[in-house]
Amino acid sequence: MSIFKLRPVNLKFIRYLCTERQNLPQSAGKPFFIRQQENLLVNHVLQTNERIENDKWMEIRKELLFNPNLRLSEHNVDSVILDLCCDVSNKSAAKDYIEFLRNTNHEINIAVLGKYFKILFKSKTPLSAEETKILFESYDKIRAKYPILDTRTAEACILGLSKTSRWKECYDLLEMYETNDQTGTIVFASIVAGAFDHDEPDKAWKLLKSMQTRIKLYNFVLESYLNYCIRQAKNSNELEILLIKMFKFWSEYDYYPEEKMIDMYMNCFKDIKKWSIRKTSIKHNGTCVACGCKLYNLEESSDDFDNLSNSFLSKVLVGGDIYNNTTPKELENFKRFVNATKPYDVVIDGLNAAYACNKDRVNYTPVEKLVEVVKAFVAQNKKIFVLGRCHMRKWSSQEMNYIKRHAHLFLAKDSSADDPFMLYATFTSGINTYFASRDFMRQHRYILNDEYLRRIFRHWQFTRQIQPTMIGGPHNRQLILIEPPEFLPIAQQNQNGDWHIPYFEETIYKEMQLSDRPRHWLCLKKNQ
Repeated sequence: MSIFKLRPVNLKFIRYLCTERQNLPQSAGKPFFIRQQENLLVNHVLQTNERIENDKWMEIRKELLFNPNLRLSEHNVDSVILDLCCDVSNKSAAKDYIEFLRNTNHEINIAVLGKYFKILFKSKTPLSAEETKILFESYDKIRAKYPILDTRTAEACILGLSKTSRWKECYDLLEMYETNDQTGTIVFASIVAGAFDHDEPDKAWKLLKSMQTRIKLYNFVLESYLNYCIRQAKNSNELEILLIKMFKFWSEYDYYPEEKMIDMYMNCFKDIKKWSIRKTSIKHNGTCVACGCKLYNLEESSDDFDNLSNSFLSKVLVGGDIYNNTTPKELENFKRFVNATKPYDVVIDGLNAAYACNKDRVNYTPVEKLVEVVKAFVAQNKKIFVLGRCHMRKWSSQEMNYIKRHAHLFLAKDSSADDPFMLYATFTSGINTYFASRDFMRQHRYILNDEYLRRIFRHWQFTRQIQPTMIGGPHNRQLILIEPPEFLPIAQQNQNGDWHIPYFEETIYKEMQLSDRPRHWLCLKKNQ
């Protein structure tokens, strides 16, 4: 007897059908191939900054359509031409081409319009009246024909509308836009920028704070806010208050701006005479090279640590997932061992330390590297816990005996996940315990559903993780322990109102890791 299961309706597929994308032939890779054909007219024309007339566009279009090597059709040739314009950063040509299609009554499909909307969004200058008119007319036609939009089209429409007076309609389109924590950041950011551009900061801040796990502060958002500040501030005091509001947001959400944006904000502060502004660096002990002030040692409070510890342990050890990689008996043996030997000064991820420090594998075995790490902490008179695996029993007995004499050693099964065990030992050992590993722990941070707890976890990691690292050449390598700084590397304000803001020379849109500690800081000190 066969059993048939009903599959749930795929809303994304329905939206795909609604906008007829299945009728559009694929054109991926065509622009690259065309750019290699130097004799094609389009390659010569797009290299100039001159306006391209309709008859020239017609000639280009026909040449591409009737070239047998390209295999283009009426369905995809326009999309390919727009891609060619964007590939050579000739956005004005892309706009001219859309105007050509409209003037010659060519049917513009939804994919081409979507690309056009994105081109308008990327324009550095405000949209002209004609561009805005075309955008509105095109958008209205799309919505009239397709009441429900697929995600890609909804994204393009949001980006285009965010540059116009109809930016609030983006909120309706968000309901059609499927996203998750890793995608769609530019869509939400574009709406935030639209709100600032149209002097509705409350809506911008509300979206920023409610969706900050998805929104990255792209430069265009920071520029929109800066322009808003300049428009709204009636005097230097008001400008100062508005600018510092963004600094507080950077501090609260661990944001690191790009140097280009720091320079723009610095220029605004130069008009406020009561501030001394300098680019600087921060010593390892947290002292500013420029002003001599010491940054706060931002340790987690005992309440935050207890909240984090309880939440993490309940999800990782009390929850059922860990039993996919271990057994209840092993887990109980481990917990009994830890509870009998804690507290520790430092918890070492044995395998991570052995292999991360032994990349070249020259003259040293993994166990010898692990012994070096243990010796480094023994020299500091630390109480040590080492988490290893059962196969480490096969390692040199001399080195393993040294580890057993100087550390509390627990060997988990080779199939067990060691990170949860290591973090359990660290958390239950108390707020002052460090852990030694080069692992970023991303997957464990993400199991914390609460964004505040994720941030506390990251702060705890920054202040408690030690990274064993080898320096020197293959034959004269030396172990060093990269200890956490005595301060948390985020924007912060001291009791005197002075600000220290970390930044990078280029934008980091990913989440900052331990290895990404900023070397560049902005010092804003109030004049006495």
